[in-house]
Amino acid sequence: MRRLLTIAFVAMIALLPVSGYAQQAAPAPAPAMPQLGGLSGGKALAIGAGILVGAVIVSTPLSVRGATLLGALAGGVLASWWYDERSAALALDPTKKAP
Repeated sequence: MRRLLTIAFVAMIALLPVSGYAQQAAPAPAPAMPQLGGLSGGKALAIGAGILVGAVIVSTPLSVRGATLLGALAGGVLASWWYDERSAALALDPTKKAP
């Protein structure tokens, strides 16, 4: 059995491609994808985290059918609301200079 595994291992190494190729030209960068419906990467991350946290928090104490789904829905909605409100609070108007 040991000899069979050794032969299989050597055969696998022999079948691997040689990695001594010249470096090829880098492919052109992909064009930026447009944002769909104003959903940025940060907002999608916040909504996903809200879904996970809401599902875990609600489904842990409740064993009712559908509790996980309701918790995930509530967590996603709250995370979306929080993300939008935080963005609005951070958009401060520049101060006016006194003459």
